[in-house]
This record gives sequence, C-alpha cells and structure tokens, in this order.
Amino acid sequence: MPRRAFVLPYLIKLTLALASFALLAAATFFAAPTLLALVAAKHAAVAPASPSTAATASVPGRLESEHITIRPTGFEPAEITRPA
Repeated sequence: MPRRAFVLPYLIKLTLALASFALLAAATFFAAPTLLALVAAKHAAVAPASPSTAATASVPGRLESEHITIRPTGFEPAEITRPA
C-alpha cells in the first residue's frame, strides 16, 4: 500500500508564497541603493583621472532625436531630412 505524500493545504501554500514574494520585494527594494553605491564607488576608482582629448571630442554636447510614428499606412513622417 503506497504512502500518501504530505500535502499542505492551499491556504498555507498561498500564505508562504505571498510571504516569500514580500520578502524578495523588500530585499530588492532595500538592497538596490546599496548595490548601486558599491558599483558607483568601484567605477569611480577604476575610471581614469583625466579623460583623453580623443574621448571628450567624440562625445556630443547634445543628444538629438526624431519622433517617428509607425502606422498601418506606413511611417509618419514618411521622410526625415537632417543637416550635414
């Protein structure tokens, strides 16, 4: 005669699942600033003290963008003209 496996009632399973989710969410919420600070500190320690002129010359002063909408009839605007 096979033994029946112990099965937790659904209410207990649901409670454990919600508690696990809450614990994971809280750990993520409170650990994120600490981890970001550690990464920023490590990046600052590794970054060179003075960037080369080649690196600074390739960084644009302003980021430009264009708004393009995709419709069933095609793109809007149909054509984009940019200065040289």
